[in-house]
Amino acid sequence: MPALYANHFYVSHAGEIEFHKIFGHLTPPLTIGMTEDQLPSSISVKPVSKIVLSPEAMKSFVQVLFDNLGKYEAKKNEEKDD
Repeated sequence: MPALYANHFYVSHAGEIEFHKIFGHLTPPLTIGMTEDQLPSSISVKPVSKIVLSPEAMKSFVQVLFDNLGKYEAKKNEEKDD
């Protein structure tokens, strides 16, 4: 399975039917040396993946993310204390 890097995401829902998660990648433009009037007026995020989940699957997804983030933070705190 290919791994796609995403540094932005958007989540929306379609009524009571499904949740849409769109993951994207933003490569910021090089703006060093530009004056304020030369800066781009907008920046585009390139979509890399769209995932659609049922409400029940979304609840499980959120719980798994929450649990995994807690484990990550606990490990980081242990490493900082060493």
